[in-house]
Amino acid sequence: MIQRNKSFFITVFNRDDILINSIISLTNANKYDEYNKLIIYQDCTDEQADRIYKIDRDIKIIKTFYPKNTPLYKKIYQNIYYGFQETFEKLNCSLSIHIEDDILVAKNIFNFYEQILKTYSSDKNFFAVNGMSKEPFDTNLALNYSKFIWGICKCWGHTKI
Repeated sequence: MIQRNKSFFITVFNRDDILINSIISLTNANKYDEYNKLIIYQDCTDEQADRIYKIDRDIKIIKTFYPKNTPLYKKIYQNIYYGFQETFEKLNCSLSIHIEDDILVAKNIFNFYEQILKTYSSDKNFFAVNGMSKEPFDTNLALNYSKFIWGICKCWGHTKI
């Protein structure tokens, strides 16, 4: 993997077709190649990894496995932690974006994140950017994002603290 200063990671568990659609939407985004690309994949098989590598060989897959009695939310948040740990601590990125496996992104998602983070970088009340909209999809608004009213969701990014 080429070392870059920006990363995104996808967390996924057993939703292969949905994940493939998400990856394809990301490959069509502006600035896609400027980012380290990671997938934190719970219980990933070799066949699942091969499907991902057919789309982009530069995606790094981090496989996670948990005992059967591990609570669902613990697995979810542990995988998110692994993603931020990899991007901020191991890759030393200044920007990391977490994307859940069922998120389809607009072409300007990375432009959007970078601009919002730059605009609010000195605001002490600002924590992260949401890349999700609660509005129904409208092809006339496909390159727009709205204010997400529920707080941080599963398509968010922030800079290294």
